[in-house]
Amino acid sequence: MQQRYDLWTRRSQLPDPPAGANTITIKLTALNGETETITRTVTYDPNLQPEVELQAQIQGEHAPIKPTFTIRQNPALGLVITNLKVDYNDDGSFEIDTPNGATALKYVYAIPGFYTVNAIITLDDGDTGTPPLVRTSTRKIAIVPLPLTRQTTCYVFYRMKGKLTGNDIPGALKSLNPDYRAEWQSEFEQVVDLPTVGSNLGAVVDGTLGIRLSELKFEQDTTFGRATKSVTMERASDGVWRITSMLWGRRC
Repeated sequence: MQQRYDLWTRRSQLPDPPAGANTITIKLTALNGETETITRTVTYDPNLQPEVELQAQIQGEHAPIKPTFTIRQNPALGLVITNLKVDYNDDGSFEIDTPNGATALKYVYAIPGFYTVNAIITLDDGDTGTPPLVRTSTRKIAIVPLPLTRQTTCYVFYRMKGKLTGNDIPGALKSLNPDYRAEWQSEFEQVVDLPTVGSNLGAVVDGTLGIRLSELKFEQDTTFGRATKSVTMERASDGVWRITSMLWGRRC
């Protein structure tokens, strides 16, 4: 059975795979459009489900963000949480230490970085003759710095500019969304002096950055003087930013 998940937009916990052998394929796409694929076969047995597991639900990726965490129990075991400790930033200090297993688990991450969330859960079956179970569950979280997104989107724009300046239309098209490449190929091919037009695409001067959509404003030298133009980008399901539309002047 094959299922596809967008790791950039699907922020909640991924569902369990079907029982049996499952092929997991991870496709990595670099900024230059080159890809690398890694495939692994994993056998899933629902009977080996852990007694308890820490899960995270995240909306957004730029700091500050406020993820919500939940404790998922194996219902077949009939165990009750008698103590819950949570360390949200792996500093050895537990922000949560409570006998209430239903406690709301939220934390604000104000600084970008990679974080490991640790939970120590004590479980009891109610039988005084058996000792309680103590289990540890961890979850890793990546908080992306906004300057990194700015740097990445600017790279996509300047890469296209460099390819146009070098009269490399196929190379420039790699910076664009595949759905619009045919249209922009025709647009580029109609430019009489593409290297000059490409070199006159000036510097990025402003922009608006989002999780999936961003807009950059750049200056362009034209026969009417310097004008401010814009380019819109979208991060596709493979996590790569690509240009979807551009307001520019092809005659300079």
